[in-house]
Amino acid sequence: TGSTPDLLESWGAREPLAASATRRAAPATAFIQSNTPIDFLAENDALEFAAEGDGARLQGHPITTDVIKRLCEDLRCLNPDGVRQLLAWRLALKHEQRSGALPSTEELEELCQREAQAERQRMETAMSRAPKVAAAAAARKPAGQTALTGQASGLQAAHRDLLEACAGDEDKDVLDALNREIEELTTALRAPDLTSAQTCQLRRLLGQKRSQRVRA
Repeated sequence: TGSTPDLLESWGAREPLAASATRRAAPATAFIQSNTPIDFLAENDALEFAAEGDGARLQGHPITTDVIKRLCEDLRCLNPDGVRQLLAWRLALKHEQRSGALPSTEELEELCQREAQAERQRMETAMSRAPKVAAAAAARKPAGQTALTGQASGLQAAHRDLLEACAGDEDKDVLDALNREIEELTTALRAPDLTSAQTCQLRRLLGQKRSQRVRA
């Protein structure tokens, strides 16, 4: 299968579906046609194959292996390798729809690289818009909410100062870099048009950076 570099490093299995929650199952054919496949996997719990028509043909396709079918059964359990397999499966099928033939290994790798680059660009665009959106949102906040946000920021600043007071010069450089990354990720999370997958990825990255700061 092809690779999707960087984008899936922070992907992790989701919590089991709560007993009271409704299981979100989407047609596997809709995943194949989706323009945002990573979001599609993050927003659904399973991919299903219809008993007839396109769904049945997709289920019987030679590259819809037993492994692919098992991955489709529970998207909440997907790890990065599982996501990559489903993304590569989708791209191979789309290539066949366009050209009439399945891609070679080299062609599939190139297709995966192109899609990864497009998704990365989409993420960067959303993050670049976040500061302006966050500023506009802050201007609309009620006074009480602004005060609470200020208190939270003060606690974060105090924690940062305490860490820096205990650090040496080399450690301070590391802490400064981590603090900048944490602020950028925190700002990016305030963007209103983030998809579920983008929010999930940003939160995981933010958690990783905060853990690194504590260990620094």
